[in-house]
Amino acid sequence: MYPNSVFNHAVGSFQNPITPPTTEPGEEPTATIRVSCEWLPFIRGALAQLLLESTWDTDAAGLQSIQERVWTMIALFGDVNCEMCDCIEFNGPTPSKGIPNGTGGTTFVPVDPRTEGHVPPPWPTPPVGQTGNCLAAANIAVLYKGITDKQIAILEIDGALADLLIGIVQFLSLFAPVVGELAQVALSLAAGAITAGVAVMTNTFQGPHSDAMYAEVKCLLNCYAAADGSYTAGAIQNIKDFFALWVPTTYTDPAEQALVIFWLNDFLDSLGPNGLNAYGHLGGVTSSDCSSCDCGWVSVFDFTTSDYASIAEFVRGTWVAGQGYQGVVVSGDITSQVIYQLLAGSASSIDEMEIDYRVINPCDGTGNAENLIDGAQYGPQQAIDTIGDKILQHIETAAISTRAAIDVQGDGAGCLLYVRQWTIKGTGTKPSNFP
Repeated sequence: MYPNSVFNHAVGSFQNPITPPTTEPGEEPTATIRVSCEWLPFIRGALAQLLLESTWDTDAAGLQSIQERVWTMIALFGDVNCEMCDCIEFNGPTPSKGIPNGTGGTTFVPVDPRTEGHVPPPWPTPPVGQTGNCLAAANIAVLYKGITDKQIAILEIDGALADLLIGIVQFLSLFAPVVGELAQVALSLAAGAITAGVAVMTNTFQGPHSDAMYAEVKCLLNCYAAADGSYTAGAIQNIKDFFALWVPTTYTDPAEQALVIFWLNDFLDSLGPNGLNAYGHLGGVTSSDCSSCDCGWVSVFDFTTSDYASIAEFVRGTWVAGQGYQGVVVSGDITSQVIYQLLAGSASSIDEMEIDYRVINPCDGTGNAENLIDGAQYGPQQAIDTIGDKILQHIETAAISTRAAIDVQGDGAGCLLYVRQWTIKGTGTKPSNFP
């Protein structure tokens, strides 16, 4: 309402009152408008001008109708559904996102573009004869090798930190602004290259083991991607864990082992799930073969739905539908114990075991949960004490020839627990009696 004075009456937005539109604001055909979330409160305020009677050339009934439509229009510019990427601002090196503050405005809070917001999967409909996870893996592997080769080339010329950092920043900026934590990761990669030096970098990433290394990176990316080529934080952690297991089987030099693990870990950390999803189609690869990748096998014993008694070699515990195996009293100091053991059926390799169990009544902490392979402890034990859902997970490649088992033993008066699930991951031939 202009001019701004307490003596002036409301003046419409147009020189003369106009005839109201006859359609609803959201009625087709429509147009899509992208605008910063920070501007939405101001747009809503400007649209409120259309509520004025002096704006419209209509009668009382028409005025009520158009005012209702204006309120609908204002609601369309609400900030409830703002996506992260629509409302980013930068306060120094820190990215922030706008969220509704409940009063029609926006409050900015720290944001990490690697994990927040939505990046569509790279291959929701892969070409005929291709798989989305393999294509995503091949594209990311190409980009990974490209940024690594570029760093080596810079090292060979001058090895200046600034030049190395520029190369990494240019690469990462294809996905997101390199600020905040991303800038720290970029600096870590550049500093790591300088620390290693051109000789170790070259031998690690362009030497006799490099082809096998890049093939393994591609295979791990393929095995832990979803069918559409997308990644989760859990998938990234699995890639890092299993790559660390693979490295000593191929690289023998300690400096090269440390460098190749550090380099991939920082590369994955710099992108996160969103970055990998974005880069999954940016390498220019539209055809790739991952048939040689051994993604292994997984057996899940869901004890909440079955006791799997028919395949067990030995069981100690009482099966309760919906709960799993309940611990039973064995002696005065073992008040709640579950043992589930089965024959392996055939030679294979175990890469990971995970026990999921629930403590209902607290135990005294002197009992433990553990996985076993061929009668020997596989991975660390976990003390059983407080109530709640627990997970004991261990990742390590180990041969298995006879049997696998779990032993979950809680001590203390009144201790009560249930073993709910047991997950085994391996490579090679899956034992025939494993689910």
